[in-house]
Amino acid sequence: MNLGLAIYASREVTTDSIIELSNELKEHYDTIDFGKGIQSVSIGIICVSKNFEPFFKQRKPKYTKDKKETEIDGIKITIEKAFEYDCKIVFEQYQEADSLGKKQLLAAEILKTTKEIFEKKKINDFKENKFVEDLEIYFKNQGYLQETLT
Repeated sequence: MNLGLAIYASREVTTDSIIELSNELKEHYDTIDFGKGIQSVSIGIICVSKNFEPFFKQRKPKYTKDKKETEIDGIKITIEKAFEYDCKIVFEQYQEADSLGKKQLLAAEILKTTKEIFEKKKINDFKENKFVEDLEIYFKNQGYLQETLT
């Protein structure tokens, strides 16, 4: 499975921790399969100052089942069996945290949002519960999550 984080941040946000976590997740999930229903997951990380909040609303989760071609910045991309959703991070908390604290904040919000979404949304031939469980275990093993959110 391909899993990555998309960054939607105001200019004052340091994105190093988001990029590092995205790379870690991409590497971890590269060889894991939770079923043929979802081949890629893109989690939008929204972290913006109060002035920009009206422009960055959390979108509804979106599932693209059939092959679809799109163009981003002049690059043609084909997506199929892709699931996208957003996660909102509290700007002030993120800005005040150190690198580990930022990853802990990201992990907690990503897991919380993922659990909420997959409690409501079921995709044929995809093990939602196993995906959420693996995400939680991964974050705990990395030291990004202390308590269980069940």
